[in-house]
Amino acid sequence: TSNQLDALITATLREIQISASMLADACAVTPKQFWKVSDLYCSVITTAGYDTSAYAAATEGFTILGQFVTKRDPHSSLSLFCDFSLFKLANTLVNNPRKRVGILRLLHAFSPSDAPSHVQCIKRLQSIVPDLAVFIHCLTILSSNESHVDELLLDLYSYYASIGLGLPSPKIRAGAVSMLQSLLPQAELIVASNLPLLEKLIEGGGVWWELQANLVSLCGSYLAIQKHKGRGASRSRLYSGEGKERDSGKSDDEADIVAGSNSIAMRILYSILGESSVMQGILQLAAVNLAETVGYSAEFDALYLGILQRIENPAELRYLLGLELTLPTDDPLPTKALPLPSSSGMPYLLFPVIDRWNPLVVAKIVEQAAREESTERLSAFDLQLLHAAVRSQLNAAAQTNAEYGLTGPWVDLYEVVKNFVYVAFCDPECAPHAVGLVTVYMFNSKLRDTILADPRFAGIFRLMYGNEALQNGEDHVMACQFIFESFLKDTFASGAPLNTAVQQALSHFSKSTPTVFANAPSLQKLLKEFAAQ
Repeated sequence: TSNQLDALITATLREIQISASMLADACAVTPKQFWKVSDLYCSVITTAGYDTSAYAAATEGFTILGQFVTKRDPHSSLSLFCDFSLFKLANTLVNNPRKRVGILRLLHAFSPSDAPSHVQCIKRLQSIVPDLAVFIHCLTILSSNESHVDELLLDLYSYYASIGLGLPSPKIRAGAVSMLQSLLPQAELIVASNLPLLEKLIEGGGVWWELQANLVSLCGSYLAIQKHKGRGASRSRLYSGEGKERDSGKSDDEADIVAGSNSIAMRILYSILGESSVMQGILQLAAVNLAETVGYSAEFDALYLGILQRIENPAELRYLLGLELTLPTDDPLPTKALPLPSSSGMPYLLFPVIDRWNPLVVAKIVEQAAREESTERLSAFDLQLLHAAVRSQLNAAAQTNAEYGLTGPWVDLYEVVKNFVYVAFCDPECAPHAVGLVTVYMFNSKLRDTILADPRFAGIFRLMYGNEALQNGEDHVMACQFIFESFLKDTFASGAPLNTAVQQALSHFSKSTPTVFANAPSLQKLLKEFAAQ
């Protein structure tokens, strides 16, 4: 069967890959040896399905071989690949966009990493790809693989990006925009100069989705640079009334271009993301690609939070906020590709934002809402966002081996929002986030068991089991009570000192409000279970 054949080919290629170092020595000395190996790999790459394990094994194995050959003989490795392999892969490169990423990764694997060598890669590629549209898409992929872009490569890539932007095809324009993003931060001034043109490209609406997605990513990356360099309307400046400073590292003309382009980038984001008909996939990509820019300005932050709130699938939002991850973790964050066809062949990837945004800035947004006199309750979204921010901080703090992941401003933050968190236990939509927040603080801050001894925490019992609770409906109350009692059980099971604190909180409630406690058989049962252990 096809599955068996795929498994057999994969196993064979994996065996060859094990000997990649020795094989590279032979290939560097004897071109005929490379020709044989290349034929095998090229045959699998061109004929195997993109989604097969054989294709993955072929591209991975050939890439590793290329790296070894380049290390062994950097002067001839690129010629070896272009003369014996690239022309055999040309038809697939042109006609199968999904395989372009793998093939172009091979091209760089057989090339030294210096700029002149990568320029040669581009020239050799141009000789076998006569179609300008395909060539620009290939450059989009190559530029994304560059670890360093010097002035030579910057000029070359930006030249073709400008050509792409001037062509009528929205798909080519999308590739050109993606290329510009790959050139940041070195291409900051180039991007700033092109933003007026990019704004014109989306006038009138009806813009191709890939162009929208790539423009959002480009503008987000550009504004993130401005934020990190202190050129944006940061939250601290915005709220303190301080003015913007001129960047002393730029000439007056350049500084003016950059300053003026910031507002253009914001207008582009509003134009695309402000549309009620914007695709859910673009909102999800925006949530990922704009996360680093949070804190640029209050205006931007409001836009970003609006993006998150408009993601319709609750599971997708939880994934993006990292709420489904076990934290802290040193493992790479899980990624998944949007099920949308990419013109260039590069997949559009989603991943949790926990290591991209500034968690304290995000938390402060919720804190500000809590401080407003008109705020009676935090919404389920506010609590979910705060929960995600606290978990992000916990994951970042784990890298420092600190005793507690939540200290200083994070403890101060809890004191501001805790009343809203406790009240949230009485709302079945908010309760899971309230449980998450209290749990994280109990286990990762100096507050520990004092949270359970707080009189305001004790107030949850009265709110949830008193007569007024039934006014919200029996199903509503039962759902909240189930979540709360599960929280008490889990906390008690964690051991000292929290088990004692839980038992004391229950006991105090039974004595301070005996009438209410008498009408709460589930709590009576819990107290007996705790006392028996």
